[in-house]
Amino acid sequence: MHKLWLIIKREFSTRVRKKTFLLMTLLGPLFLAALMFLPAYLATLPGDEKVVVVLDHGALMNMEAGKGEVTFNYLPPREFNLEKGLAFFKGSAHYAFLFVPGGDVIDPDFSGRNTRLYARGDVSLKVQSDIEGILEKNIQKEKLRAQGVDPEVIARTRSRVDLKTVNLEENTTQESATLVKMGIGYVSGFLIYIFVFLYGAQVMRGVIEEKTSRIVEVMISSVRPFQLMLGKIIGIGGVALLQFLVWLICGVAFYAVAV
Repeated sequence: MHKLWLIIKREFSTRVRKKTFLLMTLLGPLFLAALMFLPAYLATLPGDEKVVVVLDHGALMNMEAGKGEVTFNYLPPREFNLEKGLAFFKGSAHYAFLFVPGGDVIDPDFSGRNTRLYARGDVSLKVQSDIEGILEKNIQKEKLRAQGVDPEVIARTRSRVDLKTVNLEENTTQESATLVKMGIGYVSGFLIYIFVFLYGAQVMRGVIEEKTSRIVEVMISSVRPFQLMLGKIIGIGGVALLQFLVWLICGVAFYAVAV
């Protein structure tokens, strides 16, 4: 047991004293936060303006100005058909070409199902989603008018509900912080996965280094291989638990401030 304790102490102390341990303990949460939130932040930054040429034979776009970074450039339906519209788009530097078909009798569902968006490459999902939202909104308005219902009346009856939850088990009347708890749970689960991956790799790397330097042959002469491996696992696992404990204390402090 004494020899096992010496191996555990050696593995624990040598790794805790390293500068990389201190850096990962202090900067690890910041790195993980950047890894999770930076892509979402970059996605909200305004990009280059995207001009979409629109040929609206179905009268579904209603001369919408655009949304976000997308603006619409409308072609006169009486002067352009699909072929001419495509030729105009190919000769321009615009982002995409939207064609909304029509007919002798305007059918919003037919126009919506057969609308096409042409581009020189892959279309951004954000642009596609914005155009689909505009078409769905205007198709609904046209169908309401066909049924003799004023769309403005429907719009005025819509309400937004912001439901506030209160946890009575916490003996307080404050709102429950469900989103904060979910975020902490998600981050904690991710950290556990990182710990298992990183510190498992450290055990493997430690064994390989000692095998390469032939230190393991000297150590095995005085301890059993089972004791050596068990000491490494417990020692390195203790380093992981220490780091996790530091982050847990920081998480509890953050939760107390957020609530």
